Amino acid sequence: MKPTLKTLLAASLVVAFASAVNAHDGEHHGKSYSKDHGKYLEKMAKELGLTPEQKTQVEKVHSDSKAAKEGYEKQEDDLRKELHSLLAADNLDKAAIRSKMEEISKLKVDSKMLWIDDRIKINGILTPEQRTKHKEMMKKFHEDHGHEKKHKMKDKPGKRDKKRD
Repeated sequence: MKPTLKTLLAASLVVAFASAVNAHDGEHHGKSYSKDHGKYLEKMAKELGLTPEQKTQVEKVHSDSKAAKEGYEKQEDDLRKELHSLLAADNLDKAAIRSKMEEISKLKVDSKMLWIDDRIKINGILTPEQRTKHKEMMKKFHEDHGHEKKHKMKDKPGKRDKKRD
């Protein structure tokens, strides 16, 4: 295979990977997520029977971390633009691409940990009964939004696997 073709193939694979990561991340950011999240908070208050004080405390947890979440999203957007610039270069720098992807991955972990911190704070606000109900709500929320389905699909053999047999 010619070196130019190898480079083009490698670049295509990296772009495809970056696009897939972007598509998955899009489920958690942006207008639709914010809209769903607002609805989720209202549903949570109703289904868990939050007192007005608890509802205020939960909303404060979310509002206190909102700026940090937006900061992570801005940083991630900036890093993704840098990654796309690296991918668009005539000569692909594999080390620089890897480094940028690692920066994005670390930022994503830090962002998810912020969500974990929020969940810990919210658990501290809820009664033991509300925590049990909340855990079930979260499970259903993830199932309804495809998170569980995506992970379960990995375990099922697909069309590609059947062709190999």
